[in-house]
Parts: sequence; structure tokens; C-alpha cells
Amino acid sequence: MDRQSSIRSAWRNLKDAHGDIFTIFRDLKWLIAISFIACLALYLPDQVRELYRVSAANGGSTALKQLAAIFAIGLSIWFGAFQIATETSNRIDATKPWTVWCLRILPIALGMLPMLAAIVAQLLSRPALNGLGREDPGGASPSWKYLSNSRERLE
Repeated sequence: MDRQSSIRSAWRNLKDAHGDIFTIFRDLKWLIAISFIACLALYLPDQVRELYRVSAANGGSTALKQLAAIFAIGLSIWFGAFQIATETSNRIDATKPWTVWCLRILPIALGMLPMLAAIVAQLLSRPALNGLGREDPGGASPSWKYLSNSRERLE
């Protein structure tokens, strides 16, 4: 019975706070859109993945500059969302548990999403290292075979 009553009270609290939660989302709608657009821009284009691949190969200062730029994007989105959430908390009743939870978690999540998208894209764009140094029966390594095949496709 205790678990069921706690679920009922949590549901009741959520129903009481739904207007405030919608207000929070309405105020943060543009930063939510910017965060999702940044995620798509840092994940989808092949040119960006190629830049990730190049920085992984070069390492050092290139990777550090790229990391600083991605961190600056996430930090600026978090800061903007935090400012808007703080202003929203002054306008609404921010004493309900679900409202407080949304005001705390949403700016952090919006700032982290572009960084997570970049991390996943970097992990997926790593070159496969499992067959690069081995010779195949034809005498060419797999990387040279790929280059020769792409050259034939261009001609």
C-alpha cells in the first residue's frame, strides 16, 4: 500500500505542476530548438565527421581547440537556459517538486545535448584500425585497396 500511495502522490504533484511545467517549456522553447539544431549540426554532416576524423588523427592542439569550441557551445546554451529558467522561477510558483526538478534539470540537459551529440559523432567517426597494417593475399593493405577502388569509381 505504501508504494501505491507514493505513486498516487507523485502523480497528483505532477498534475498540480503541469501548468508551471508548460510555462517553463514555453519560455525555453527557442533554446530547446537551438540545442537540437546544434546537436544535428554537430552530428549529421559528413564534413563535420571528417573534421572529427582529422582531429583524431592529428591529435594535440587540433583536438584541444575542437574540444574548447564544443564546450563553449554547450556552456553558452546552458547559461542562456539557466538565465531563462531563473527568470521563469521568479514568475511562477516554484515550490512544487516537479517544477523545481524541471527548473534544475532542463538547463543542464540542454547544455549537455550538443556535447553528447559531438561525443557520439566523434566515436562513430573514428577510423577502423583493425585491418590497416595487415597485408592481404593480393599484396595491398585494405586502406590502399579502398583508395584504388575509389580512384576507379572516379574514372
